[in-house]
Amino acid sequence: MKKNFILTLFISVLLGLQSLIAGETATREECIQKVQEVVAYIKEKGIDASFDTLMDKDGPFVWKDSYVFVITMTGTVVAHPVIPTLNGGDFSGLIDQNGKMFVNEYLAIARGEGQGWVDYVWTKPGVEGKVFPKDSFVMKVPGMDYIAIAGYYLE
Repeated sequence: MKKNFILTLFISVLLGLQSLIAGETATREECIQKVQEVVAYIKEKGIDASFDTLMDKDGPFVWKDSYVFVITMTGTVVAHPVIPTLNGGDFSGLIDQNGKMFVNEYLAIARGEGQGWVDYVWTKPGVEGKVFPKDSFVMKVPGMDYIAIAGYYLE
């Protein structure tokens, strides 16, 4: 019985390591690509027609350990596929554990150059009680009051 447990545990650890080795973490390039795809999608279809796809946790804008979410130009979450209870929440004053007002930085980038990067610390899916350095790519939807964001963790 104990041997089976140890063997099962060992196989589980190996499979977990295999997924990390296989590149199961999002990359900087993927974040840019996915955000650009969401911006084009919203621009083409409009926010209302895009909503179901943006909210699909098994859809094209959720991958590896990342996802694209959409906020308004005032910081209200419009579409968050991983934590849908955030929808409708005003996160303009949200700070990370180091006191950085990173959502306000999203907004400043969108109002300024229209796209760019924000670094901060945040929780990682599947890891309780610990924050990790994270970079998020922010891009305003041209002609609309929406911002698409996706981030990757710096290990």
